[in-house]
This record gives sequence, structure tokens and C-alpha cells, in this order.
Amino acid sequence: ERQRVLVVGGGPGGLEAARVAALRGHQVILCEREPYWGGRLYLGTLAPDKEEYAVGVNYLVSQCRKAGVDMRLETNVTPELAAELAPDVAIIATGADPAKPPIPGLDGPNVVFADTYLQGRAEVGQRVVLLGAGAVGAEVAHMLAEQGRDVTMLEMLPYWGHGMPPDAKWHIEREFAHLPVRILLNTKVSAVEESAVHATQDGDTVTFLDVDTVVVAAGARPSTSLVAAIEALVPQVEVIGDAVRPRSALEAIAEGSRLGRRIGGTASP
Repeated sequence: ERQRVLVVGGGPGGLEAARVAALRGHQVILCEREPYWGGRLYLGTLAPDKEEYAVGVNYLVSQCRKAGVDMRLETNVTPELAAELAPDVAIIATGADPAKPPIPGLDGPNVVFADTYLQGRAEVGQRVVLLGAGAVGAEVAHMLAEQGRDVTMLEMLPYWGHGMPPDAKWHIEREFAHLPVRILLNTKVSAVEESAVHATQDGDTVTFLDVDTVVVAAGARPSTSLVAAIEALVPQVEVIGDAVRPRSALEAIAEGSRLGRRIGGTASP
């Protein structure tokens, strides 16, 4: 049965859900609040040596257009817009927002979040302390160091690079060997000040002075603020991808594909 489908969020999961639903004959409107497609996967392509990841984003975008999806960038879906569009099905693929740890001082003017930096919306000084050494933190550190900044990465865990494929971690580790990057493990930040970061490392207090900018890369939390409002307006609401829980792009794409096949009746093979 042909349905009018609203997909909120143009990351990999949303793009794939829109593509498959349109191929199956549904009328699909895909809205993305940012001026680019691909969500956090697109931001990852901005890091050094990650340009090839854009191939996947570009493919999904081109196939959505080919399938006849009504694609709208810089469109923030509100309850009012959802009511106006009157879809039969809404797919919430709003991804995840940067996590903000409960650390005093993170509201200061010298603090930026990794996503904001990657989007080109924040200035970063010469001496940077980066909170978090997972996949995003490592890639941001690589980018900053290649631009000539001095980077100190602070990681709570006894290892770094969590969330990175082994080959990607091996590559970036080789790059760090000749770049101004320091990685301190087992280090928990206790407070951020205007030009200092206070932490404990293996039980000892450490302070980093003359810090120009603190960059936060402490993971992500599902972005679900729109779900309840949409559920009150739309007969069928589905939530996929990082909006359920942060995960890999491949997992989000697989979930979007399964959902696109299920809309309007029995899933196709």
C-alpha cells in the first residue's frame, strides 16, 4: 500500500530508508536540518585521509534523487511542519548529539565540541586539550595536529581509539608518531578553567596550563527530542540509527534498509 513517508534526518540510515521506501513506490520526503547530507559520517570525511568515505554518502544521495525522493536540506522539522506535511509514516533518523560530561567549566568560552569544530563553526587556538580519545577524538586530534596545533588527548580508559577499525587505528597511530600529539590514558578530567584543565591520572592530580582551547569528544547521545511530538501527529512513527543508540554507519544503513522494505505491508525480499 502506497504511503506518504516523512524521513527526519539525512544521515546514512535516513538516506537508505528514504531510498528503499521510494524504490518500493512510496512518496518520500527527506528533511535534513544541516546544509549537508550524511550526518556524522559526512563529518568524518573531513578528517585527514578520510575523503574516500564521501563515496558512500554521495552514492546514497544520488540514488535517493534517482528514486524520486523529495530532498530538503536546511529544513528543521517541527511539529507544525510535520502536521502540514501530514505523512502516514514518520521515520526519525535524527542521529545523536555530542555528549556533554558533567565536568565544571564546559560552558566556558574556551570550550568547543568536536562536531562544531568539524563543521567549521568554532575557532581553535594553538595549544589544545582534547577530552576523549575514541574514534572522533583521534580523528580531530589528527586534523588539529596537521594544522600545526599542539594537542594533548586525555582519555579515561586504559586504551585509546575505541570505536575505530584496527586498520584505521594503525594508520593514525603511525601519523601521530611524527605529529605534536600526546595521549594520556587513565586520565579523568575534574574541571576546566579559562586557561587550565585539572585532572587525575592513576590517582595523582595533574594540571595542564596555558591551554588555549578545550575540545570535547566524549561520545554521543541519541537525539530523540522530536519523537513524542511526532507520535502525537503521525499514525506510524519509527526510530532508527543513532537516534536509538550510537552505532556504526553500516548498522544504521542496514536498519534503514529493513525499515524501508517493511513500510506499507509485508517486507519485500
